[in-house]
Amino acid sequence: MYVALLAFVHARAGAHQEARKLLREIEGSSGYLCPGYLLWIYAGLGESEQIRKWLEASVAEQVSPTMFYVIKPELNSLRAEPEFREFFLQIQLPEKLRQSDSRSAV
Repeated sequence: MYVALLAFVHARAGAHQEARKLLREIEGSSGYLCPGYLLWIYAGLGESEQIRKWLEASVAEQVSPTMFYVIKPELNSLRAEPEFREFFLQIQLPEKLRQSDSRSAV
């Protein structure tokens, strides 16, 4: 977990080479790979395809409450993209949030 967090911090700080080095280390490990950890690293790197892959895996495995994916600022850039917007709307948001989200889109 700490290596994933460190990789995310490096990615967000623009130290992509170091983030990718840590990512390779994580992906090369023989243990369980938490999709949520990989999601945040790729979010830090800004890689949409990998973000989508790990976002879907994370939601499928229910590794953390889906609510976090709606409010986390690390995913702000994705919410503007139509394919991700639709995905966020599909992940079982409470009705009140669906209504507030549709009002803010107008």
